[in-house]
Amino acid sequence: MKSKSIVIPIILALISSGIITGIVFYFYPVKQLNPEAIVILNNRDFKKYSSSGDGSAENPYIIKGYNITNPHTSGWTATGAIIKETTKHFILTDCTFTDYYRGILVRSAKSGTATVMNNTILEGAYSPNAPSSGIELHDSHEVEVYNNSIGYFYEKGINLLWSNNCTIKNNYVANCGSGISVSSSNTTTLFENLLNSNGIGIICSSYIYTSRGHNINNNTCINGNSGIRVGEGFDFQVAHNIVSMNLEGIVSYGYNYTIFGNYISYNLNGGIALSSSSRFNLVYHNSIIENFSPDLLEESQGFDDGQSNNWYSSILLSGNYWSNLGNATTYLIDGEAGSIDLYPLSSPI
Repeated sequence: MKSKSIVIPIILALISSGIITGIVFYFYPVKQLNPEAIVILNNRDFKKYSSSGDGSAENPYIIKGYNITNPHTSGWTATGAIIKETTKHFILTDCTFTDYYRGILVRSAKSGTATVMNNTILEGAYSPNAPSSGIELHDSHEVEVYNNSIGYFYEKGINLLWSNNCTIKNNYVANCGSGISVSSSNTTTLFENLLNSNGIGIICSSYIYTSRGHNINNNTCINGNSGIRVGEGFDFQVAHNIVSMNLEGIVSYGYNYTIFGNYISYNLNGGIALSSSSRFNLVYHNSIIENFSPDLLEESQGFDDGQSNNWYSSILLSGNYWSNLGNATTYLIDGEAGSIDLYPLSSPI
């Protein structure tokens, strides 16, 4: 130990005198104990915020346990956690972000490296310069987002943009403009999410039919303006969801969608609506119950302005359950298409 104590001062003296030059020091990033935000713009920045891990698939960086409130009282221009242009594996978990216009942003992360789980993100505010969202994935593929609680964001609770093959599971989103929004992305799995009191529970959209293959299964969308709106895309599956007590239930705009096994009840302005752009949609085995105004008991709970849509399975010869079928043996669907459910069910599925 004594020799080291002598050598170090000598080296420092030689450097300061200019005798030794060309030495570059690489400092280990200082861990941020009480940050105003988590800002990771490259792989080295993980060291500032992670509690463990080395960034490998087997041992991802763990960013855990931060409780951060936006310290700025005006502007609303901050993001609680931004992770951008990284290639290492990481898990962002058990954090709370409050009063940010955007809670968590994952942008341009390497495919399959990001997991966002068990976080609480609250009280997002309107920003005139950027979207207000709880969690945003932007150009990041195969991301897993699950078990997060998000509330009170002006625009979107969870927002996916140009992000493919992502899994959004078991999240609770309430009091946002849209609970989950998926735009210009492919093969997203939305599973077992609870969307309560949002403007729209789930909305999937794309630019000129560029989205394909979303699976929207086993979600609950309640107490909003729209339960599920699936926009212009191809080959979506909307199955086994509970869509209740909204102004409208499920609305489709796309090609070759399969809408089956859903429980759709007490939506004031209809159960299932297929717009004029809808083509080759298959609608069957849905339980469609009391989706009309109390004074319009005979009103059709289905609407179809599209083309070549089927409201029953031609293979199973089985359609949907309609609570106001009465003694009829077929069920007429409102709209320009003149569609009919030829094989309505006698009881809910």
